[in-house]
Amino acid sequence: MNDSIQKDRVIHNWKTLIISVCFLFLSITINAQEKGKISGVVTDQGTKQPLIGANVIVLNNLLGASTNNDGKFLIPDIAPGSYSIEFRFIGYQSIVQTDVIVKPDRVTFISAEMQESAIEVDGVTVTDSYFNKDETQPISAVSFNYEEIRRAPGSAGDLSRILNAVPGVNQQTDQFNNLLVRGGSPVENGFYLDNIPIPNINHFPVLGAAGGAIGILNNDFISGVNFYTGGFSSIYGDRLSSVMDISYRDGNKTSTDFQLDFNLAGFGGQAEGPIFGDKGSWMISAKRSYLDLIQDAIQTEGESPRFGDVQGKFTYDINNQNKITALFIYAPSSREDHKEDAEKKGWEYYTTNWEALQNTIGLNWRSLWSQNGYSNTSISFNQTTGDSEERFIQSDNIMTTNSYTERNITLRNINFLKLDKYHKIDFGVEIKSQLNDYDYYFAADTNNAGEFVPELKQNYSFNTSQISAFGNFIWQPLEKLTTVIGLRADQYNYNESFSLAPRISLSWKFSERLSVSASGGIFYQAVPQFLISQNPANSSLKNLKTSHYILGMEYMLTPDTKFSLEVYSKEYENFPMSSVYPYLFIMDQGTNYLGFRNLGLLESTGKSYSRGIDMLIQKKLAEDFYGLISASYFRSRYKDYNGIWRDRQFDNKFLFSVIGGYKPNDIWEFSVRWNYSYGTPYTPFDMEKSRELNTGIYNLNKINEERAPDYHSLNLRVDRRFNFQSSSIVAYISIWNIYNRKNVALYTWDYLKKDVRAVYQWSLLPIIGLEYEL
Repeated sequence: MNDSIQKDRVIHNWKTLIISVCFLFLSITINAQEKGKISGVVTDQGTKQPLIGANVIVLNNLLGASTNNDGKFLIPDIAPGSYSIEFRFIGYQSIVQTDVIVKPDRVTFISAEMQESAIEVDGVTVTDSYFNKDETQPISAVSFNYEEIRRAPGSAGDLSRILNAVPGVNQQTDQFNNLLVRGGSPVENGFYLDNIPIPNINHFPVLGAAGGAIGILNNDFISGVNFYTGGFSSIYGDRLSSVMDISYRDGNKTSTDFQLDFNLAGFGGQAEGPIFGDKGSWMISAKRSYLDLIQDAIQTEGESPRFGDVQGKFTYDINNQNKITALFIYAPSSREDHKEDAEKKGWEYYTTNWEALQNTIGLNWRSLWSQNGYSNTSISFNQTTGDSEERFIQSDNIMTTNSYTERNITLRNINFLKLDKYHKIDFGVEIKSQLNDYDYYFAADTNNAGEFVPELKQNYSFNTSQISAFGNFIWQPLEKLTTVIGLRADQYNYNESFSLAPRISLSWKFSERLSVSASGGIFYQAVPQFLISQNPANSSLKNLKTSHYILGMEYMLTPDTKFSLEVYSKEYENFPMSSVYPYLFIMDQGTNYLGFRNLGLLESTGKSYSRGIDMLIQKKLAEDFYGLISASYFRSRYKDYNGIWRDRQFDNKFLFSVIGGYKPNDIWEFSVRWNYSYGTPYTPFDMEKSRELNTGIYNLNKINEERAPDYHSLNLRVDRRFNFQSSSIVAYISIWNIYNRKNVALYTWDYLKKDVRAVYQWSLLPIIGLEYEL
């Protein structure tokens, strides 16, 4: 019966796909089109000062321009299409930006930050670079532009799902886009948007963690993303594994534009335009999900997910030296399980209500206070509220209730000063105040070890603060050697602790093609406050700590293709452990809707390590082909409360990903993605005890000793662009898991069958996307 249902659903999905293909190929384009423009600004990467007289060239075209006294340029009368733009300036590394899309009767704005050439060459420029390079982060860094994010197959524009292709990064399941970076948990990742810290960039946030189900951010607003998987600068703190630094573009300062969207994230629209003449701009967007309407097609397990968001950005140029930006995000999400479906599937509990609301507002002031220095100062407010209830299936009694509010008020200041060409510093402070309220109940129950756990009721308010100071000294002692020496100091109020986190990186440039880099440093992170709230004594827990050691090389195969290889080691200390659950690594538990459960008194005795090797080949779209190949081998293990070393929950050992795209012209684009990961560790049930109690009881002699089947999935995508006289449409069809692989998400206990039941990830899923720009 189940196989028949599965077959019918697959047939239904293929019918949907065929109809979509017919729609795509029968669409008609109009040939008469208004021309577009490219406008932008060119600045020094370090000082942010405008570069006057820089050459801006449209490659394979006779068009171009030079920057004016403000570093700005304008290239008019460009036919709609996709272009690569080259930036050249004497004494600077020439760069090329790919995927610059010109649209009918629109202005495409781009910005370029150019880096001084490390090697003196009189009167000439240096070989073009297609890759963003930051001298403060020479290792474990990858970047993507807007178009690379938009078109990525198997992502539907979800930023986190795109980064799943980066070496050392894995995704928990198809249903969750939690980033697992080099064996770490989602708790260890940090996010910044235009110098404003954001606790979580995903809908359906997990309390105490930094993951979710689908992204919040509007990718059409994104100008670029820098993702650091280790050894990151001291300007970033309170995270152990990774940092994602996201930049939103400014809105159109010359005309008002509109866009309508339809994709996996939902349907909605956006608008942008000028304010205060040409001194300011605004952007605003709104969307609403439709996943609850296609629930049967994607075969989610009895859920009705709903989510949406409203977000925007406002900018105002006070003068050439000072700029103010304002940012806001409003993102509600909710879901519930259908009890009837849950009963049929033998679930032991179901969710009657789950709601969350995420808000962020922030201001940032950028000031160029001299020819050699600038500062970014932001103040922001983040609030996440949640309310949920779960009930036991058989008795329908309440299993858990949880109502919480987490608020962060953050003042963040970063300054940069160029002393001379070979000596630079950046420094700053960050002050964060947290005001959190937790009101939750965990019913008495039998845990997964077969032990009775009494009920827990908490109504807890938690106010704390953190004060940080940081600095980096960027020094080029030799022509080919760049060093960055950093230090971060953090004062945590909740446990009255003070930490110093030194960091250092070195990069030796053997030639224009080959460089070798090394990095080492210490990183601290506060314990999630929800864990602290479960027992007053938990406020004395030590800060989580890890030490990074990384060695890597980068070789430019061609100007648009790079090869990199890195080996790393991450050594963890001070992680909370529980005598009630001595076999668990607590920080790996907050990866689903239930989050961290009743864990009681914790001790800072946990240790772990993650060691591995990452390989990346990345090719930019210089001509008609682009691609990315990544491979990783790693081991991530922990020492439990009793001193036994075990595999961590995210010890997938081997990851492999391939993305390739072919763009024969400005109208069509074809892309493919294949992901593979070795089986996830899991603990099997003790079948005898589980059947006796009719609930899932772990076999404590085999903690994380068995492996789920290997994960792999093939995703295809076709994009078609329609350019009309003064508007355009981008339509795409994406097929996820095209060969319908039954990838296991987890194993759970089926109380009806008194047996183990596999819960599967998404089956074959055709997705249609439309963007109508008018």
